[in-house]
Amino acid sequence: MGEKYKGKTMALSTRRRLVGEILHHARKLPSLPLARDCNIASLIAVRSRLAEPPSWIAIFMKAYALVARDRPALRRMYLSVPYPRLYEHCRSECALIVEREYQGEMVVLTGKMINIEDKSLSEIDLNIKFFCNAEVWSVSEFRQMLRMRAIPSACGVSACGGCSIGRVPGVLAVPAPSRCPAWAALASNRFTRLVH
Repeated sequence: MGEKYKGKTMALSTRRRLVGEILHHARKLPSLPLARDCNIASLIAVRSRLAEPPSWIAIFMKAYALVARDRPALRRMYLSVPYPRLYEHCRSECALIVEREYQGEMVVLTGKMINIEDKSLSEIDLNIKFFCNAEVWSVSEFRQMLRMRAIPSACGVSACGGCSIGRVPGVLAVPAPSRCPAWAALASNRFTRLVH
């Protein structure tokens, strides 16, 4: 007979429980993914001439906010607690999802940006860089998420209604800071392909 291999069981860290909470609620979201090709050749040309070009995330965040200013449906979210309903924001709000290292483990965290339609691209970029690079515990939204997930499951984020949303307008994901340049390069190539 062969050797017996025995693994080990490990408790879930606060960070892992936070990711589990996000995935739990994501599974409950009614969604209809759509894709649309866009010719952004002129935008690529203008952006390439700038000494410090804004990130693609900032550009598309701003574009979404400008369109949402005139289309209220893009500022709506579904709330399920205490009863199902839609809530319409009076301004654009964006949950910027970032992957960060915290206490030796990668964790998914969310930073909130508001009034994006009124901010310049450089202001939006500064906010993105802040969420990608600031010390994790120094960001209020990150602290709140980590504290809520430290509470046992019965009293976690969902029990408090913090994640009772069914759809959040303007959610964008940003990889860990060390991978941001690679993501930008990939995104740039993807958008270039859309033009052809």
